[in-house]
Amino acid sequence: MSWTVQFIISVVILAAAIFAVIYCEKNKIKRHKLLRSFNILFIGVAVSAFFLYMPYYYNASATSFRGPQAVLVSLYSVLRSFTLDGDYSFFMETVAAGGNVFNTVYLTYTLVIMVAAPFFTFGVVLSFFKDVNAYIRYFVRRNKETYIFSEINERSVALAKDLRKNNPDVLLVFAGVNEAESETEKELIEQAAEIDAICFKKDILSIRFRLDKLTKKTWFFVVGGNETENLRQTLKLIAEHKDRENTMLYLFSTATESELVLASTPRGKMTVRRIDEIHSLISRLLYDEGHLLFDSAKADESGTKCISAVIVGLGQYGTTMLRALSWYGQMVDYKLKITAFDKDKNAESRVAYLAPEMIEKENQGVIAEGHPHYEIKVHSDIDANTHDFAEKIMELKDATYVFVALGTDEDNVRVAADLRMRFERLRIKPVIVAVVHSSEERAALEGIKNHKNQTYDIRFIGDIDSSYTEKVIIDSEVEDAALKCHMAWDNAKEEEFWDIEYNYRSSVATALHKKARIHCNLQFIDKPEEEMTEEEKKRNKAIEDLEHCRWFAYMRSEGFVYSGSDDSSSRNELGKMHHNMVPTHRLTDEDLDKDRRVGKA
Repeated sequence: MSWTVQFIISVVILAAAIFAVIYCEKNKIKRHKLLRSFNILFIGVAVSAFFLYMPYYYNASATSFRGPQAVLVSLYSVLRSFTLDGDYSFFMETVAAGGNVFNTVYLTYTLVIMVAAPFFTFGVVLSFFKDVNAYIRYFVRRNKETYIFSEINERSVALAKDLRKNNPDVLLVFAGVNEAESETEKELIEQAAEIDAICFKKDILSIRFRLDKLTKKTWFFVVGGNETENLRQTLKLIAEHKDRENTMLYLFSTATESELVLASTPRGKMTVRRIDEIHSLISRLLYDEGHLLFDSAKADESGTKCISAVIVGLGQYGTTMLRALSWYGQMVDYKLKITAFDKDKNAESRVAYLAPEMIEKENQGVIAEGHPHYEIKVHSDIDANTHDFAEKIMELKDATYVFVALGTDEDNVRVAADLRMRFERLRIKPVIVAVVHSSEERAALEGIKNHKNQTYDIRFIGDIDSSYTEKVIIDSEVEDAALKCHMAWDNAKEEEFWDIEYNYRSSVATALHKKARIHCNLQFIDKPEEEMTEEEKKRNKAIEDLEHCRWFAYMRSEGFVYSGSDDSSSRNELGKMHHNMVPTHRLTDEDLDKDRRVGKA
């Protein structure tokens, strides 16, 4: 067997492994965890060593099976190399005996491989002891309140950092933390170390968390990037810990599948929450700054204030905002117009699929007592980077509120700034809101101005640092207000607010609109009707009608349709069909009483 050929193969294999690692690192190529840099180099050294040993054992064998024998002995020698158990003095003497330059190079290269191999063994051992160390730290400190994250990523680290800031003595745990393959991953692991978090290599389902005798609270946050894996982990964690008190689980998921599965999954003593980050962001925006929608409205000749909202991008954020504005914008003495743009040629059809009655043409511009009023126009197949879009924008001389959500921070910032320029040409100054996920970028964009020191006056929302905090996720002011609305009903149970998505979303919508009504000076009248003045009765009736309009529009936005009959027996929740989706005068006294109670809640 040729020593030269085997040597060349060995060198090429190791060089290819080194090149692959350098190329992947430089280009930030994501790989399967089995093909991390450490593993690639490990394989490269092992295969390279195999080809180096083959010529010696092949030529040294005197049997008729020297080929298979050489392969097996070479593999055995490779294993010994990695365990510091190899004695290759006889091998070195044989190679050195040649006395020429090639033999010297061959011997030197072999020594390098033999010295390098044990370091990979040490790496594996140290990696093992990392989890041992993590178990020790966890066991010693497990009597503290504990927050356990299913994955280390920007969202989980942001939440963990805020928890540490607010609660210095809690225990923070990250699962599934492997060797960093990119600068971002390295930074996240460093940030976890800075807040004294415990990092396990194992998957969250593989770690044996000792919670049996704990009286302190434990939170699980399933916050990975894979929706299917998140749901799988959630169901396993519920099954394992559902009989334990003081245990909370938060599943971060926007998927309908997770909503449906959790609705039918027994939670036992566990508290389980599903965090829909998109609905959460839109709800927070409307709760904290929804008043801007009404403050920016312009009065027409009749004195009615006109809200003209523009939505650019009908992805998940834009579509959620469109549906929310359809009911949130229902207000006494206001009228609502929404114009939306998306480059998808089927954009309008997609919205109609989700909320058919909301988008139907016969429901646009309807003015009737107890009937929602809005005009919604969706422009499909209009790219925000085209002249067609610019021309459509210049037609919106009455725009008062703009929401930009095109999918990337770069596009959102660029288009928001471009819109400010175009509206300046129209001599109008609508509120402009743009979604920006990067916390660093959002901070840098605050108060941006042009070279003439003119401010763009754009509001940026949705960055990770402000979206993943204890106040937003665990102690949500929006949820507190919504829970109060839910508990105002007769025989209301708190668990039905958290466990039933329909109740949760409906109550959040009620809380948001209640705050908007207060801002618009629609004060509630608690007097008995016989003690009201005629003016108070008139105003009270307007509030009752408003609540029905709000509820009517909300149900449409959720995809409900009229059941075809005013009889309550025609109601069908599974079919999303409701008998009360009619003007106020067609409601029974019992149903009218519900509007009165919610309107004054």
